[in-house]
Amino acid sequence: MPIIGIREFKNRASEIVRKVRDGDGLYIITLHGKPSAMIIPLDEDEVEKLVSEHHPFMIMRRSQKAGRRVGGTAGRD
Repeated sequence: MPIIGIREFKNRASEIVRKVRDGDGLYIITLHGKPSAMIIPLDEDEVEKLVSEHHPFMIMRRSQKAGRRVGGTAGRD
């Protein structure tokens, strides 16, 4: 699993994404020497699942459907 800095990723982004897509592993991206992101392969089904589970808007909708108040505006209308 290659670990590369953000500048190297910026310069080689297309190449790296193609490699990951084609099954050539995954990459860890660092910012100021600290791991900050991971580039991993996805298929269409995984994208939909990840968005529905982790996107802030979707989390808020699930909370609202469950009857939980989201945000710090309790008592305001």
